[in-house]
Amino acid sequence: MKTKSKILFFLTLLLLSIPTGYGQQDINKVIEKFKNYNANRTKFIVSSHRGFWHEAAENSKLAYDKAIEIGTDMVEIDVRLTSDKIPVVFHDGCLNRVTNKKGVISSYTWAELQGTKLKNYQGFLTNQELLSLEQAFVHLKNKALINLDIKGKGKEYEFILKEAIRLAKKHQILRQLVVKGPLQLEELEKILTDAGTSLQDIFYTPVVHENATEKYFTDYLNNTNIYGMELIFKQQSSPMLKPGGFVERARNNNKWVGTYSFWPESTKGVEAEVIVKQTNPNNPPERITVSCDDVPVYWSYDYKNSGNLNDFFDDARGNWEFLSTNNANYVITDRPQALISYFKSIGKAQ
Repeated sequence: MKTKSKILFFLTLLLLSIPTGYGQQDINKVIEKFKNYNANRTKFIVSSHRGFWHEAAENSKLAYDKAIEIGTDMVEIDVRLTSDKIPVVFHDGCLNRVTNKKGVISSYTWAELQGTKLKNYQGFLTNQELLSLEQAFVHLKNKALINLDIKGKGKEYEFILKEAIRLAKKHQILRQLVVKGPLQLEELEKILTDAGTSLQDIFYTPVVHENATEKYFTDYLNNTNIYGMELIFKQQSSPMLKPGGFVERARNNNKWVGTYSFWPESTKGVEAEVIVKQTNPNNPPERITVSCDDVPVYWSYDYKNSGNLNDFFDDARGNWEFLSTNNANYVITDRPQALISYFKSIGKAQ
C-alpha cells in the first residue's frame, strides 16, 4: 500500500476512537426510512460490512452488536454452505484467515464447524464462534436490517436464498431481510414464489454493473417494491454518472443509491483469495484463485479517481467525498462509525 493510503488508514483508525454519540436505531423507523426514499432524500443508510469487525471478530455476534450500538442501520452478513448444506455466516471460501481451522469451508459439515473460534482482524483468536445463518437470525431479531451477501452462484445462490427465507419465516424476521444479488427480475420472482413469499415481504437490492443491460436495470427501476439498487461505479468517468445514467435515473425513481466502500483489513492491503494480475492498466485484469494454503492475498488500492475504468486498483469508492458527491446514500462500509460521523459532518441526517 502506498504512503498516502497508509496515512488514510491510520487516520481512519483514529476517527474510530472518537465516540459518535449515536445509539441503536429503532428497527421500525429504519424499515420505514428504507421504504420511503422520497421523504428521506437528505438522509443516509449505513450497512456495516461483516459487522463492526474493527471492534470484534468479523461476522460474530459481538461484531453485530458493536455495529448496532453505534447506530448502523443494517448489518451485512456473508452466507456460504457447509458440505451438508447448512447455511453459515462466513466471508471467505477458506477458513484459514479468521478461524483456528484450515481448508475450504464447504468441505466441512456443520457439526465439524460448531465451536470454531474466530480471529480478530489482528489475527488473535477470540472466544467468538462461527455462526450458522439461523443463529445469526435469532441474534439479530428486531435489532437491525440484515443485509445478506450470498456467496454462491446459480443453483447454490437459489438454494441459500430459499433457506434464508425459510429460516426468516421460522423466526419471524422476513421484514428485516435485505438481499443483494445478480438475478434477473423474472428469476427472482420465480424463486420467491417457490419459497412462498414475494417482494412485498422482503427487500431486494439488485447489483448493477456498468455493463448491465438496459432491460436488467429498467425492470428493477420500474418495480415499486424495489427500494434500493447497488450501483457499481468506481470512477467519475463511469457511464453510470453521466446525465441520464443509472445513478440519476435511480434517484429520479426514488431508489436508494447503494455502493460498497471497502477499507483494508491491514496496512498490507485488502485481504483476498484471488490474485489480480494487471500487466497493462488499459486492459481488464486477469483473476487467479489461489489455494487455501496460499491465502490471504493482499490487494493494494490507490483509491484514485484517475478516470481509467480498466485499472482494477484505481477504485474511488474508498473516498467518501467521491461517493457523497455522486449521490451514494446507502453505503456498505468496513468503517461504520467513521462513516456515520462523516455523513453527519456534511449535514446529512440518519
